[in-house]
Amino acid sequence: MPLLYNAQYWRDRAEEARVIASTMVTSGGPRVMLEVAENYDRMARLAERMHASDLTAHSTRGSGSE
Repeated sequence: MPLLYNAQYWRDRAEEARVIASTMVTSGGPRVMLEVAENYDRMARLAERMHASDLTAHSTRGSGSE
């Protein structure tokens, strides 16, 4: 499965970014890492939608009169 479709991959990256943010002590670092985590969460949601859409497309292809 391509990474783009793998929601768990993106959720794992988001969690890693949050862990990194919790250890940062620079003034803007944690905020930036939390934004990165949010973007990874968005990628996870997109992966879920794309995967569901792909599954739907595959299931309807074989429903013709063959």
